[in-house]
Amino acid sequence: FQNLVTKCDGYDMTLNLAVDLKSNLEKTKEFLKENFEFLNYVQVMGIREIGKQGEKFDEEVLSLIINLKNFFTDSKIDLPIFVDGGMNEKSIVKCKEAGAEVFVVGSAL
Repeated sequence: FQNLVTKCDGYDMTLNLAVDLKSNLEKTKEFLKENFEFLNYVQVMGIREIGKQGEKFDEEVLSLIINLKNFFTDSKIDLPIFVDGGMNEKSIVKCKEAGAEVFVVGSAL
């Protein structure tokens, strides 16, 4: 990861981390503890089938958001949580209440 950080330095780009329900949460937390200062946000995928437009929001994602938000608070990590996938007027509210701050909307529009 440090090689990637070095290669990206000086370019107009940001590094971010995407996680989904298949991600190993403990390894993700370890990675974040060591590298959060190089990231701009963590993106949580709100659907199971990544890359398919129009997928339904997976309610299990809410516990992932809550878990990450609590971890950030306990670890004093200041990163916003984005949610991408399955966003609509109902799922956005649920994700906001769980602790997400930014939402990517596609097919609902």
